[in-house]
Amino acid sequence: MKAALTRIGLLLGLVIQLSACEPGGELAPSPPDEPPPPAKAESALTSAAADDLFPEALGENMVCMRANPQPDEDGVLTDCLQCPNCMLCFWDIVHVNMTTGKEAILETVEALLSSPKLSGDRAYWLSFDGDDRVITIQNLTTGKRTVFKPDSEQWTNYVPTLHGDWLYWAGYTMPMYQNGLLRANIVNGSTQFLFSATFRDIDYSQGGQLERMAKKQPIAITDDGVYWVTTKGPGRSIRRWRFDTKKETTLVQKSGVEMFALAAGDGFIAWKERTNGNCYSKGPCDIAILGYVFGAGAVDLTPSKAKVSRYGNLSIAGDLVFWADYREGPYAIFGRDVFHLSTSELRYTSQTAVIGSWTSPTVTGFQLVWMDGRDESWNIFSRPL
Repeated sequence: MKAALTRIGLLLGLVIQLSACEPGGELAPSPPDEPPPPAKAESALTSAAADDLFPEALGENMVCMRANPQPDEDGVLTDCLQCPNCMLCFWDIVHVNMTTGKEAILETVEALLSSPKLSGDRAYWLSFDGDDRVITIQNLTTGKRTVFKPDSEQWTNYVPTLHGDWLYWAGYTMPMYQNGLLRANIVNGSTQFLFSATFRDIDYSQGGQLERMAKKQPIAITDDGVYWVTTKGPGRSIRRWRFDTKKETTLVQKSGVEMFALAAGDGFIAWKERTNGNCYSKGPCDIAILGYVFGAGAVDLTPSKAKVSRYGNLSIAGDLVFWADYREGPYAIFGRDVFHLSTSELRYTSQTAVIGSWTSPTVTGFQLVWMDGRDESWNIFSRPL
C-alpha cells in the first residue's frame, strides 16, 4: 500500500507548489467526524489497467483521458504520468454511457493538450495537429466529427468552451492587438471578437505537468452571458458580459480569487478564494468557497470545518456545489446546498475512496463522478446523489 500512496502523491506530479497546510495527496488515515457513505454506493465506471484521468460527466455521458504509452526502439514504455506530452505518450479519449455501461474510445491522440469536455451530447478536446492547435468535436449520438482550427492570428491559450454552436476562448487577436474573448461558430466558421480582457495564460511549453491538461478556462458561460476572472486593475475581479446588452460589469473585486475554479449554476456562480496567507509560499493558506447569487449578492459557502483543496475545480449540479476537501486527513469529496446554508454539508465519498489533491469532482443530475486511485491505477468511479 505504501507504494500506492507514493504513486498517488508523486507519480501524478500533483505535489507542485503545495502549501504547508495542504497534503499533496498523502493519505494518512484519520477518522471522519461523521460516518462517510458506504463504499457499496460507489462503483467503477472504468477498470482499465492504464490510468484514466480527469473525467467530465453530463447527462448519461462521461468522458476522460486514458494513458496509452507507445514503446520506444528498446520496447520501453513512456511514463505518461510523468511526461504527458512526450512524443511516445498517446492518450485515448474514452466515452462511457453511464446508463448502459458501454465504453468506447473516440480517438487516440498523439499530442493531447487538454482533458476532454462535454457540451450537450458532444465531446470536445484540444490537441496539436502538426504545429497547429485544433479542437475536435464529436457528437456522441450521431458520431459526426468536426475539427476546428482557429485562425493563426487568433491565439488559443486554453481548451475553448463549447456552448450551443459557438466555441469560446480566451486568447489574443493579432489584427486588433488585443487580448480578449473570441468565439467561432462551428456551423458556418464565422469568428467574432466579443470584448477585450486580460486572462492568465496556461503555459503548455513545459511537459510533465498534468494539471495544465485538467484546468479549464477562467470563464463560465450561460445562456445570458460570460463570467470570467481577470487580473486587470487592482487585485482580481469577477466580471460579467451580457449577450443582450453587450455590456460588462464587475460583480466581485478581491485579491484572493482563484483563477481556474469559476463555475456557473442556475441563478448563481461560485468560485474559490484565498482568505489567509500565500498559497504559493511555504506558509499555510486558507481557501474559501464563495458564491454570487443573482439578486442577492455575494455569499460565503464555506463550511466551518472545511479544508478546501486549492487545486481541483468546483462542480455544480442544480443547487449543489461539490469540492475536494482534506479536513479528515485523506481527501474526500464534499457538497452543500447553495440556497440552504443552514443545512450541513455532506461527505459523498467513502473511506475506501482514494482521492488526489488535483481531483475535481464532476456531477450530473443523478451521479457524482471522480477519478479514484484505490485499485493501484487511476480509474473513474461514481455514486448516485
